[in-house]
Amino acid sequence: MQPLRWLALLFSFTLLGAGRFYYLTWQRAQQGKPTPPMLAGGTKKPPKAVAVAPPVQARAMPPTTVPEVASKDPLFPLAGAYREANNAAGKSNKYVPFLAQEALLHAPVVVKTHVNRERHLLLQDKKFIYLLNAQLKTVWKRPLAATIKSPVYIVDFYRNKKWQYLFAAGNYWYCIDYRGNRVGRYPRKLPAGVEQFQLVDYAGNKQYRLAMVDPAGQMFLASKSGSLLANWAPKKLGKPCLSPPIHVRARTKDYFVLAHPDGTLQALNRRGEPYPGFPVQHGDGLSGVFVKKGSTAAETEITLLTQGHTLATYDLLGACIREQPLVATAGETTSALCLATTGEACCLVERSKRTFTVRNMLGEVVLRRQHEQPTRLRMQYYYWGATQLVYAITDPELQRTVLYDHAGKRMAVLRSTAGVTLLRSATKQLEAYSAFQQRVLHYKLNYSTHERPVDMA
Repeated sequence: MQPLRWLALLFSFTLLGAGRFYYLTWQRAQQGKPTPPMLAGGTKKPPKAVAVAPPVQARAMPPTTVPEVASKDPLFPLAGAYREANNAAGKSNKYVPFLAQEALLHAPVVVKTHVNRERHLLLQDKKFIYLLNAQLKTVWKRPLAATIKSPVYIVDFYRNKKWQYLFAAGNYWYCIDYRGNRVGRYPRKLPAGVEQFQLVDYAGNKQYRLAMVDPAGQMFLASKSGSLLANWAPKKLGKPCLSPPIHVRARTKDYFVLAHPDGTLQALNRRGEPYPGFPVQHGDGLSGVFVKKGSTAAETEITLLTQGHTLATYDLLGACIREQPLVATAGETTSALCLATTGEACCLVERSKRTFTVRNMLGEVVLRRQHEQPTRLRMQYYYWGATQLVYAITDPELQRTVLYDHAGKRMAVLRSTAGVTLLRSATKQLEAYSAFQQRVLHYKLNYSTHERPVDMA
């Protein structure tokens, strides 16, 4: 009897495999596509393209043709089958530089994947969203007419160590996977008028919450599937907020820190109730907020930039720790706090009629530059330590980004129209990805020597 059981099992598996192959062959024939020698499906990985090193000076070439799959979902045109760009171009291994159909809207977003350990880049122009691999080859592109207006959050939606990308664009939350397909019940419609967003993971267990605030001062909190939670649908704060809700976990308590332009500082619990000592009413109006997280409520510092040009610091008990007046720049000046990309530090940016000034949090001037239109300059702040930081200032009209070190010394000038993304290795090597018109440029720079950057694009 034992041999007969093995024969029966073998026969069953053979039938299943043959049936699946003929079904997929018929499905591709219905779509008018040729049948490949190996149909990727289930958990199989797409074939890897053999990367050829790009030339140092890229020549102008036509954009890569990437297959697009029409979606029946009117709200989410990103759904569709996954295809490698190189396979679509006849499985050619010839290097073709990435070229978006229109000018890129923001700096490249570096994302990780579960498929391999290589970094990938997420980009957007006015019509499409793109995913590039480490060799700057297009993995896929999908139609997306709405501009991304939130950070791109890397989430593990199913808690299986496979990463997805969550962001808000237009009137919807979107969540897509590595292959560009939608996740779960997404897209989910946003509450009307919401413009400020924050992803919250209370205990680091990937039970995400989506925090949102609209201009009228209404705060919403949704589950990771996008459903609004009780007491937060909405929580009426009564006044607009300076920034998205800032989540702080001190010991076992969770705090939502909110600052308002009229000088009010609030700290709410997970039910939307104020903690003892809050709200705090500061005399001057506020123009910025930064939270340095500590292990306890007393060790957490909330720094407020007041309209009276003062830095006021409170803890999560509602006590004022210190106030530090700042020396204002001569003339009419607007000030703002610029948070580091990691959220661990911030600096002070001042713009006057002809001057652009950057100060550290002690109020000391790090760099000051004369400029005909300081308001058009875009500031990015990268912080890896007190002496390992970079100020990146982009001028879209001059199409360049200038990098400065912790002492205000110029490090490099990069071609850029929409900002840069910086990465730092353990050997103090900096890598920069810049969005330049319709292209992505890759630079390498040594932080310690300030040598001329090597253009890898």
